[in-house]
Amino acid sequence: MTPATIELTAPGISCEKCRTNIEGDLAGEPGVEEVTVDTGTRRVRISYDQERTSPGSCAPGSARSDNPAAP
Repeated sequence: MTPATIELTAPGISCEKCRTNIEGDLAGEPGVEEVTVDTGTRRVRISYDQERTSPGSCAPGSARSDNPAAP
């Protein structure tokens, strides 16, 4: 396992439902080890296994246009 962490800004998140959805969606992705969402700062921190996934594959909003995320 090659661990890595990325922290992204997700300007579209604003509530606990957003947090729950993002954490739940990403927790099931292969290679994602931990997801933490801070709705106050609109930051998403993702710990993942670099051998199993990449930042582009596990970023919130990568498949959903309503919640785009950026570094």
